[in-house]
Amino acid sequence: MTVQHLRSLYPDLAEWTSNCEQLRQANTLPELVWLGLQLGLIFARLAVEEELKNRAIEPNNWHKCTGCQKQIRSKGFRPRQMETLIGCIK
Repeated sequence: MTVQHLRSLYPDLAEWTSNCEQLRQANTLPELVWLGLQLGLIFARLAVEEELKNRAIEPNNWHKCTGCQKQIRSKGFRPRQMETLIGCIK
């Protein structure tokens, strides 16, 4: 996959396109590795956020809490965020 193909995945996301351009202009192997890692983390964060949005839309039969046996339910689309290894998930 070329940098041009990578850039086309999220053309409207400034963070993504900026890292793609930096990757294209990198001169050293450490720069390439660092920027590749950054792109991977951005992609992982976007993939997780997209999946969470899809799950919030779809109805789901939630299981019961193993501790108290109450029915678990979705919090829906309430704004929230969590800091993870792949970045801040919103």
